[in-house]
Amino acid sequence: MYENTLTPQLRPECQFSRRRAKVGLAGRKFVAGDQLTIGDIAFGPVVYLVQNVPFDRPKLANYDAWYARLSERPAFKKVVALPVA
Repeated sequence: MYENTLTPQLRPECQFSRRRAKVGLAGRKFVAGDQLTIGDIAFGPVVYLVQNVPFDRPKLANYDAWYARLSERPAFKKVVALPVA
């Protein structure tokens, strides 16, 4: 049976990407400023998939706040936030 877990090889890469997002999101509501842009639209689905892979995630306030804002948008809920198989 397939177990939906992050492999040890990918864990550091995902954590590095989250830390880079933390720094890049400092002082911004979205990737490029205070308005939703194509950057958020492109990055959002990837982050949604990562969020649904069970592994220990450090708390990153900027990243977590950005993801919360993005995931509350109606279009995100309708198009991206679908069940992950």
